[in-house]
Amino acid sequence: MPLRVLVMFHKTHESMTVSASYFAYWGKASPVQAGLDRYHLLAFHGLDVAACGWQLLQLPQFSLTRLAQALGWPLPVVNALAVFFLALHDVGKFARGFQGRAPGLSADLVQNDAGMPYQYRHDTLGWILWRDDLAPETLADVLPNAEGDFWAAWMKTAVGHHGKPPHEASRDGLSGLYVEDHFLDEDRKAAAAYTQALAAGWAPPDIPKPGREQLEMLRQHAWRLAGLAVLADWLGSNQSVFAYRQEPQDLSTYWRNTALPRAQTAIRQAGLQAQTARPWSGPTGLFDYLREPTPLQHYAASVALEAGPQLFLLEDVTGAGKTEAALMLVQRLMEKGLACGLYFALPSMATANQMYQRVGSVYRHLFADDALPSLVLAHGARHLMEGFRQSILQSDGLPADRNYTPEEATASAACSAWLADNRKKALLAEVGVGTIDQALLGVLPVRHQSLRLLGLAGKVLVVDEVHAYDSYVRTLLKRLLASHARQGGSAILLSATLPSFYRAELLQDYRAGLGLPPIDVAPDLRYPLATRMGEDIAVHACQTRPRLVRRVQVNFCHREDEAVAAVLTEAAAGRCVCWIRNTVEDALRACDLLAASLPPDQLTLFHGRFAMGDRLDIEECSPRMRG
Repeated sequence: MPLRVLVMFHKTHESMTVSASYFAYWGKASPVQAGLDRYHLLAFHGLDVAACGWQLLQLPQFSLTRLAQALGWPLPVVNALAVFFLALHDVGKFARGFQGRAPGLSADLVQNDAGMPYQYRHDTLGWILWRDDLAPETLADVLPNAEGDFWAAWMKTAVGHHGKPPHEASRDGLSGLYVEDHFLDEDRKAAAAYTQALAAGWAPPDIPKPGREQLEMLRQHAWRLAGLAVLADWLGSNQSVFAYRQEPQDLSTYWRNTALPRAQTAIRQAGLQAQTARPWSGPTGLFDYLREPTPLQHYAASVALEAGPQLFLLEDVTGAGKTEAALMLVQRLMEKGLACGLYFALPSMATANQMYQRVGSVYRHLFADDALPSLVLAHGARHLMEGFRQSILQSDGLPADRNYTPEEATASAACSAWLADNRKKALLAEVGVGTIDQALLGVLPVRHQSLRLLGLAGKVLVVDEVHAYDSYVRTLLKRLLASHARQGGSAILLSATLPSFYRAELLQDYRAGLGLPPIDVAPDLRYPLATRMGEDIAVHACQTRPRLVRRVQVNFCHREDEAVAAVLTEAAAGRCVCWIRNTVEDALRACDLLAASLPPDQLTLFHGRFAMGDRLDIEECSPRMRG
């Protein structure tokens, strides 16, 4: 819906008085520096967040097109409703207990009432205000069946902008929550006046009446609305963009002259604006070092793509170029408008760090020359990764402290500082590399789960080492694939070897997420193997490079001393040996046994109890960490 249509909704609202009762309530009261306004009016903060939501909805990765299609409603109506509900996200702050958290701000504001303590978060207070007042009375003539479950579900996504749903009952779980226990009559009237003003200016005309089918569709897409609420609230709370304003002003004037233009600035500074994909020009256009693509890479460069979301499962030996093949598929999907970025998930921080280096050297080739995509490293110790720290861009678009040479692999990597300051934002970047748990949190009942799913929306989910995960992670991965398919996302799974039953499960779960009936997935024992699943399934048996073809001989050692002797024999012959133990204690003992016969520069110990800085040194094969 073009902006002029949204503005048209509130033309009749131009003459609204600036003495409205809702201007006696603050929404933000922690100015970043002295000399500025002491507080930001609640009505203006609501419009700030709504404006950020509106600007986000214009970006393809945050579009509500799939929700509109599922509801069978026009996209302009769905967009306008989303903006209207976002403007109500903090309506719980009209509670007198909340207003009392910053007493004495101004004589123009409502005064503290000791009989109204602040017992519940304002998200829960907003929900009970909706349930008891706004839905049955204020909006009865605005929303068809305003008290129904459909609008209640939508409202919960807005008031749950702090990353979790509002409470439905008191903390003891036995007694109910009632609006009169938290809001004075004056507060309820002010909240109603604010809601009426929003309805007159921002609610779309001719809203369809939702039925049971629409309720089911909304519940399937509620995570997207909830994620948008979290993101819009974070953006709309940025004081460097949305300066406090305590002087009342006509809402429509503030919307046009302040909220909308500042929301554009907030999104641009956050690095969330759309980036143009580079046209596909063949494997060498993406990898300048690639002279002769492997058979798997030939497949990735030439396989026919479907017009919608699809899953690729690439199985080949180590060294067959699976990473390059995955990135080729990513660029081809992006070129066709089926994706706007990717998240590369790996089993460990060590493998994620290595992949970050590799992707950092080529990811800009996925985008147009004038694009500035962000590359994020997503795991718990990324702040210790020097290459990532050096890549962070400040508000002026320059790295914080670039002190490495252009020859380094990550010299071209760049990441918006806003995206880099919190791991919860990491999946919002155009390109992310990290541990698989960062993506799996999107299907677990944790705070800000919806934001992680929103970050994956529109991206290709690439999961490496699929065979390496245990049963628990495999189960979560299947749920993530189904969820990703449900939101129209494509995925690429990489593995050196995969049991046929697990391959079938992954394909079926993704297909179920697409809303398609099960399809027969016959066991295929060929290897290497590439499988594509979408509307149909297509299986392609690849060859592998001749130099990678080998016979593997397996010899069993039943005692530890036999293993030590085997390692020393191979080391004496000048070969590399990797001895993998089950526990840290086993690894320490093995290292001690070998140290008696091997010089320190020929022995490296690596396990999870090293300090993170030492782990990074070992990954880089630092000589001081030998032994």
